[in-house]
This record gives sequence, C-alpha cells and structure tokens, in this order.
Amino acid sequence: MFDYTVKTDQTVEAVVEKVKTTLKEEEFGVLWDFNLSETLEEKGQAIDGDYRILEVCNPKEAKKSSRRTEKAGISSRANSPCSQRTGRPMSGCRSRRN
Repeated sequence: MFDYTVKTDQTVEAVVEKVKTTLKEEEFGVLWDFNLSETLEEKGQAIDGDYRILEVCNPKEAKKSSRRTEKAGISSRANSPCSQRTGRPMSGCRSRRN
C-alpha cells in the first residue's frame, strides 16, 4: 500500500478544495467526497475534529484498465483523507495499488 501524508496550517475545507483543484489539473476526478465527521454525528457517534475522504480516479486510466480486465475496479481508485483532530490538519493519499 502507498502512503503519503502532509501536515498543513490550512483548514480541512481549504485542503479539500486545493486537492480537488490539483487533481483536476492532473486529469483526475473526485468520485466521492465523504464527510466522515458529519455521517458519524448523524448516527450518534460524533468524533473530534473534521475528517473528509475523497475517493479519486483517473478516468482515462480507469477506462484502459477496464478494457484489460473486469477486475480493474479493485485498483482503479485511491482515497485521499483530509483530517484535523489535534494540532495541524493533515492530508494524505492512500492507494490500494501495490
């Protein structure tokens, strides 16, 4: 698994917007913007701080992969969590690819 994490002084919202802009510039798309903090709060399980997860994908590469094998969906996306619990916000990338 690939792991890359950066600490920042920006808010989680600012980091999410920056990540989305940068992804678009690199021809990636955001498939899903999941606000974990809100969802858990709605279910009565609030957590401290903000936690968002962006599921990202390169549509061109996903299309190529899907032509080669129908199992391509397993590895065609990556999660980019953005969180702030204590201290400075963090942004990272977690990929299912080896």
